[in-house]
Amino acid sequence: MVTTTKTKRTPTQKHVAKLASDGLEIASLRPALQEIERWIEYMKLDMNFKPIRITPVIQTQGKRVRTGSFTPDLVYKDKDGNGSHEIHISSEYLDRPAIEIAATVRHELIHAKNFQDGIRDTSNNGIYHNKKFLASATEYGLVMDEFNDKNGHGITKGFTPVYDAVIRQELAPDDDAFKLVRVLNETKRKTKAPVKMLKWACPCGTIVRCAVKLTAVCTKCTKPFVKV
Repeated sequence: MVTTTKTKRTPTQKHVAKLASDGLEIASLRPALQEIERWIEYMKLDMNFKPIRITPVIQTQGKRVRTGSFTPDLVYKDKDGNGSHEIHISSEYLDRPAIEIAATVRHELIHAKNFQDGIRDTSNNGIYHNKKFLASATEYGLVMDEFNDKNGHGITKGFTPVYDAVIRQELAPDDDAFKLVRVLNETKRKTKAPVKMLKWACPCGTIVRCAVKLTAVCTKCTKPFVKV
């Protein structure tokens, strides 16, 4: 009986040169992802993580303006059924200095740590960051922007001066790892006109909003709604 073993095939230098000569080259995000993974391995040491599986990814955020996000669900599974959480870094914001991207990674790791510790640090689908997040961010070396009604304490300005110096000296984030950034197609984004929501009210003070003319009466006062 003859048995065969599968060998992992990798492109030889000859193959790579041939592909390049034919005009097919690969612009890889691998260096950026490897750098982010290196940061996570470093940062988890001073955050007292319990065992947790994290899968960092780089992908588009589309029309949203988040530089990153943490998914508390076990969105990835290996062949043995072991799940892992996702830390997502937006491909539209990879043209920032590496130290700023590292602060984003730290931000998302704080969400992961708070989730692990049973601390609810956001609301409104992860957009609004509460005072519990602010406390954790301060503890773990981040400086947050001024409070605003939409994001709360969710906008990261960077590292504290002390932690910034530590990161630069011990971790030395590599700007050269981030040579690609996803470019948004602004033309397509502008073709869809925004929907203007109109405000309607009734004499008892009930207010509703809709984008078309509203012909209805209030169930409380039985009076018709009028546009205000």
